[in-house]
Amino acid sequence: MNPRSILKQYWGFDNFKPLQEEIINSVLNRKDVIALLPTGGGKSLCYQIPGITLDGICIVLSPLIALMNDQISQLKKKGIKAISINSALKKSDIDRELDNCVHGHYKFLYLAPERLKQGLIIERIKQMQINLIAVDEAHCISQWGHDFRPSYRHISILKDICPDAPFIALTATARPQVIEDISKTLELKNPKLYKGNYIRRNIVLKVIETKDKLRALYNIIRPQESVIIYVNSRNFSVAVSNFLNEKKISSTHYHGGLSAKEKQNSYEEWIKDKKYVMVATSAFGMGIDKANVRMIIHMNLPENLERYYQEIGRAGRDNNPASAVLLKSVGDDATIKKNHQKNTPSVDDVKIIYKKLCNYFQISYGQQSIKLQPLNFSEFCQIYNFGKIKTYNTLKLLDQNGIIKFTTDFTNDLKLKIIVSGNIILEYCKSNPNESILIKNILRTYEGIFERPVKVEIGAMSIQTQLNKTQIRSILVGLEKNNYIEIHNANADAEIIFTEPREDDKTINRISKIIENSNRIKTKNIEHVLDYSNNNDLCKVRQIINYFGEKTESDCGQCSVCVKSKQTFPSDVDIALILKALKIKSMDSRSLSKITNLEAKIVIEVLNLLLDSKKISITKQNTYQIIE
Repeated sequence: MNPRSILKQYWGFDNFKPLQEEIINSVLNRKDVIALLPTGGGKSLCYQIPGITLDGICIVLSPLIALMNDQISQLKKKGIKAISINSALKKSDIDRELDNCVHGHYKFLYLAPERLKQGLIIERIKQMQINLIAVDEAHCISQWGHDFRPSYRHISILKDICPDAPFIALTATARPQVIEDISKTLELKNPKLYKGNYIRRNIVLKVIETKDKLRALYNIIRPQESVIIYVNSRNFSVAVSNFLNEKKISSTHYHGGLSAKEKQNSYEEWIKDKKYVMVATSAFGMGIDKANVRMIIHMNLPENLERYYQEIGRAGRDNNPASAVLLKSVGDDATIKKNHQKNTPSVDDVKIIYKKLCNYFQISYGQQSIKLQPLNFSEFCQIYNFGKIKTYNTLKLLDQNGIIKFTTDFTNDLKLKIIVSGNIILEYCKSNPNESILIKNILRTYEGIFERPVKVEIGAMSIQTQLNKTQIRSILVGLEKNNYIEIHNANADAEIIFTEPREDDKTINRISKIIENSNRIKTKNIEHVLDYSNNNDLCKVRQIINYFGEKTESDCGQCSVCVKSKQTFPSDVDIALILKALKIKSMDSRSLSKITNLEAKIVIEVLNLLLDSKKISITKQNTYQIIE
């Protein structure tokens, strides 16, 4: 089968998106490829179609478990066999599934790069017929990328194991130095570079300066349009969502602290347009493909322009007009600099936090503990007077560099075991009807809870039983006190494995240059963000394109800089006429033009000026009204 027939058979499309066909043909001709395609540009098809076409199995390396699972699910729905090797599988299951890959029962094997350090994985890969190596999110290879992962540097081992298999490295964003790092680290042979357009012309870029971001937010959101609002904290995502709901704008929120069930419910409400606005941290976005998103709004300055570019690329995928708005206040520059300094760990910070972590778990010098250790993150920070964000960043850094394995579960999920018979617990339900709804929910939902401790999700139980989390915990504590259940790791919200022996400063000195270089890059990234947000002289599209090392001959003509440069300042008489008309009743721009006898262009300029100065606002009916 040829690529076009596969595209039609499995995906139902007659034509490829820009560059897809050229990339696929290069891979089929056994050429190494670096593909830079914008968010929504169809990167996955660039390796999935060759993987189906060629004999053998395609190995896909990706850092995101959720994205891997989503792609595997989509492939399986199409009847294409795919598997990922992850922590949910038992050792015997891993052994069996790798055998299936060796014997050709799968077309795609998804792996996290860390898996390439495992001898079992490498030995089985040597026995497989590998047709292609795909490296997703390839910017993670480079320290100049915005999500550097040292584990990506081990991928080149596959060049020796599979010398005949072409490599394809894919990402949405990469500056010239990142592209160079990707090619060098993966040991690509004369790679063919394909670059998509960095900016889709249907997305209008705006930076709006305002003293009141919530009011500005309310003024720019249009009723019943799909919107994503990015914020920089979990609490702020809830606060902004609540504010919009109070204003009768249907909104939901999403952040890393929600349970899997809560995340899914929030996502489903938004994707099906039951709620039009999604307020989220950066935890929301990877793998999201909603065609009709009309606006992306950033309430805070982003950490870097790569992530900002990826996030605004989720707008307007149906090719209809969309906008990306960055709301900025006077103190934002100082805030982002202060937060960077406060939350970015130095080498000395990492040494101190690592030592205290070892002490907390009583790990002696030279000792290694491969046992999974439950960690009460908040308690750990409180005992040693550590800032939570800097400590979290330190533990993630130690995890990325292979010194520990650090996983978080900030929903405080518990492991429960029922230690009485089923008959006894059911008798308890009869005598305690207020608690029975929770107990029966547990019995229905969690198999094996009589035999072993089973992880339960407090958030999911809260939704299913209509009990709040405090009520649930109170019931469970009472059941444990009366010897009906055992609660395990009740105070843990993270887990740690020490993957290397403790050697204190010696351990950290090995990665000191990585830490220092990473901090320099992060500082530079913030400077680029500030340059973008403060530069009101150069077209915003030009600024983004220049950042990624490209050139353009013309201004976009529609960003906040271009529109401002084209505007003629309206007269005081024009402004007075508009305000006088709006004092009578709210009106749209066409009605205002008729009543005042002003040209439509002048009316629009006056309205924009009055909106910026907070003298008027937009109603749900898309008319303009005076703010009392």
